[in-house]
Amino acid sequence: MTVMIAAAGCLLAHVPVYLWFPAVFGCYAVLRPHAVRQVDWIVIGMLTVGVLVPSVIGPLSWNPRIDDPFVWSVLLSQVVSNVPATVLVTPMTYDWRDLLHGVTVGGYGTPVASVANLIALRAVGSHGVLRDYAVLQCSCLVLGTLSHYALS
Repeated sequence: MTVMIAAAGCLLAHVPVYLWFPAVFGCYAVLRPHAVRQVDWIVIGMLTVGVLVPSVIGPLSWNPRIDDPFVWSVLLSQVVSNVPATVLVTPMTYDWRDLLHGVTVGGYGTPVASVANLIALRAVGSHGVLRDYAVLQCSCLVLGTLSHYALS
């Protein structure tokens, strides 16, 4: 079974998602409708938009250079998550160190900054962790930013 899943994954990696996703989704909708209802579609939508926007912008030959990839990747991560921020900022810089630090530190802050945070917060619900979460995230964001500039 593992070999079949790996082979299917390798095959699907070379086929555009808009061709195979409807078929896979349709099979799940018919064979496992409860699984489709349990999917967190908000998180899936955010990731999809966050990855599609940079892939749409890329072919437009809009390739400006940014002066401070650290600042831009931290700020963008707060809005679209750190993975799409990486995809968006990568063609705009050659400063891989600042980009790496920026998307790492950018994973702290808002719940959207890292989709893992968003998933965990949605799973917890309203169990009184939001204040602790905010304090920890903001502290890590500030400490990460200070650490970056201390290492520069």
